[in-house]
Amino acid sequence: MKILAIETSASICGLTYREDGKNIASIEREAKRKHAEVLPDYYLRLKEKTRFILSELDGIAISIGPGSFTGLRVGLSFAKGLAFSHGLPLIPVPTLATLSQATGENGFHGVLFYSHGDKVYHQSFEHGGNTTLPKFEAKMDEWSQAIKQYSPDTRLFHCGCHSLLSEKNEILEIQVSSKHVALLAETNFEAWHIKDPKMLVPDYISSFNFGKAK
Repeated sequence: MKILAIETSASICGLTYREDGKNIASIEREAKRKHAEVLPDYYLRLKEKTRFILSELDGIAISIGPGSFTGLRVGLSFAKGLAFSHGLPLIPVPTLATLSQATGENGFHGVLFYSHGDKVYHQSFEHGGNTTLPKFEAKMDEWSQAIKQYSPDTRLFHCGCHSLLSEKNEILEIQVSSKHVALLAETNFEAWHIKDPKMLVPDYISSFNFGKAK
């Protein structure tokens, strides 16, 4: 299977080309508020580096949200352009699930993803191998309320929540990555791919609510 994965849900902009169960190459950089500017260039550089042929891909994977309002729209628009040009399916991948993948944790854990102000998206997962199962739907809450929803012995991880952390918060940092988007897209291709993604929109809060216009 050949997949191009795109990640624009946070300040990092990234693309990964995955083939036959391996991530062949990635380009990922900090690009806060510059996704629209750098994404086409990253795509061309990755294409030149790996020599993949767009028409031969099995699909385009996109980190679908929740996350940055503008970043998600930029990424999805770019992914749709590539997909429509060659009749390829899109594979929308829940961003919080990719963060769960980034933890490397086996068993129960929670991830918190910065939104704005004191608000965070959060969700708990049971993870084993390449299988990531959400334990409840993604939510957006104030930081203090989100933390209270997890027991003291739950392993917690955060992305972008530095300004909200206190000394008593033993929460490890993780980052979004197109590498995790690619892996989950391949693992869940049959269940998640969309052959006609015209109505697909970014998912700003519910991590498994795909394909519905809002």
